[in-house]
Amino acid sequence: MLTLFPTLQVLVDKVIIPNQPTRDKLIWKHSTNGEITLKEAYNFKKSNSAKLTWAKLIWSNDVPPFKSLMVWRLMLDKLPTDDNLLSKGCQLPSMCSLCHSTAETSFHLFFDCTYVLNLWRWFVGVINYTLSFQTKEDVWDLCYKSWNPQCKIVIIATLINIFNGVWYARNQLRFQNKKFLGEPLLQL
Repeated sequence: MLTLFPTLQVLVDKVIIPNQPTRDKLIWKHSTNGEITLKEAYNFKKSNSAKLTWAKLIWSNDVPPFKSLMVWRLMLDKLPTDDNLLSKGCQLPSMCSLCHSTAETSFHLFFDCTYVLNLWRWFVGVINYTLSFQTKEDVWDLCYKSWNPQCKIVIIATLINIFNGVWYARNQLRFQNKKFLGEPLLQL
């Protein structure tokens, strides 16, 4: 047995068997005494969580919660796009429903598709700004510029509505076979 599993001996040697009978209990390795308290669990989760700088932007009284929820799911890679379904083990052929030119990924669908590029061109033309997307988080950098408060609200609402419009158009094409304003879907 030792020749097959040499590290097993080291693990067995570390086990301490108590002299008196005691009840088994769960031990949490991140506490000093092995017991977990709400405060210790909160501090552990708080220190290990990623800072989502965009999270405060999308939740607003000026945007319907269902639209913010869709963007929340997009940013956390929880939308059922083909790439996310594939990562969960769902094997299916993938094609972007909007441009029919490549496999559907979250990034392609919302930032790189020719349909969406027309929307982004329109948006940057309206605000007279240049956008460049390397990651999904890059879109929120626009909101940290020195806009007046009303303008910032409009920009955030527009971003959220662009994402929701793309998702709606994708689902209408994929599940209802409905087209929007010809091919490509939107000419601006």
